[in-house]
Amino acid sequence: MNAIVGISTTKFQLNGIKYLKNYVSRVVGDRVEVFNNYERADVLIPLTDYAEFSVNGTIYDSAANLQAGLLDVLFYRNTLQPGGDPEPYVLTLQGVTAEGNTTVDDLIVFQGTVKNEYKYNRIKHFGANGRLQELIFGENADGSVQFYLPLNKTGAKTLATTEDFALGETASTAYRGDRGKIAYDHTNTEGNPHNTQIRDITVLLEAVSNLPKVKFSDPVASSLVTSSTSLTVLKSYFLPPNSIANGILDIYAAISKAGSAGTVIVQFLINTTNTPTGATSIATYTSTTNTRTMPFSRKFVVRGGTSLIGFNSAISAITDTVSNSSSTTTSFDVTQGYYLMVVVTLQNGADSIIQDGFEMINRKAT
Repeated sequence: MNAIVGISTTKFQLNGIKYLKNYVSRVVGDRVEVFNNYERADVLIPLTDYAEFSVNGTIYDSAANLQAGLLDVLFYRNTLQPGGDPEPYVLTLQGVTAEGNTTVDDLIVFQGTVKNEYKYNRIKHFGANGRLQELIFGENADGSVQFYLPLNKTGAKTLATTEDFALGETASTAYRGDRGKIAYDHTNTEGNPHNTQIRDITVLLEAVSNLPKVKFSDPVASSLVTSSTSLTVLKSYFLPPNSIANGILDIYAAISKAGSAGTVIVQFLINTTNTPTGATSIATYTSTTNTRTMPFSRKFVVRGGTSLIGFNSAISAITDTVSNSSSTTTSFDVTQGYYLMVVVTLQNGADSIIQDGFEMINRKAT
């Protein structure tokens, strides 16, 4: 049995437990449901036969009669009742104590003209002393907004003030709520809705531009190439537009060959499409027959955003890296995207070869 008892203007009991009168009921056939008027998911009593309810000691003979008996017990909303009379009158706003008691001192006296055109809203909260406090505001037909504040418990009077809040963007005006919602929704948008690039943020661009740019570091081995003497791409890397800056560009690939029957040609190719057909070779190395491990690297200078200047190198007796041939210049437009491919050509199909790792570092010129 669901025993419901009204205990005050603002509270009721269900089986001995107190609740605020924020609940309403719904009839479905011979069953009745009780749920929170302000939060539908808060179901106090699920659909239950009407005979399982008692209201203030009464068990009703139908769901319809039970519904009528529940209306005033479950829900209470203290409304303003402007009568259209221009004479001063007392509003039916009550300050409610923790026990649900009210006194004449809890009422607000409005000493102005009240019209039927007023639209009222209210905000409620419980103060530290447990007393329900309310701020009620209404809009007049002329756009003015009126605020009503209840008396405090010491009997000191509070003000009923009138202020005209026009739309605007100052401290004394009200901002448009639709724009506020747009801004709030935007703060919860994930990703990069404005497609902001580093170059669009001046301070960040300057900071990043002064750092070495490690563009790629790939420790994952390629597939093993064997039984083939055709040019084969071990791995390919895409260099996005404007990702390479003027300065030094170091490219390094670790290559390992099994077998010793033939030599191998290793190359770095660049192309605007991901294919070696029509690509430009920017570095070539031909191994000897017995070479098994090839740390293939090249150092380039990116100049003017249009040229890639490369050098072959050798190790001198004092272990310095020096150029042993003239430089080569390749057209390289940094504003265009390129594919950088590591390719090999085995001279003997009995051999096999694999790329063990790759790294590319771009250091901006200062």
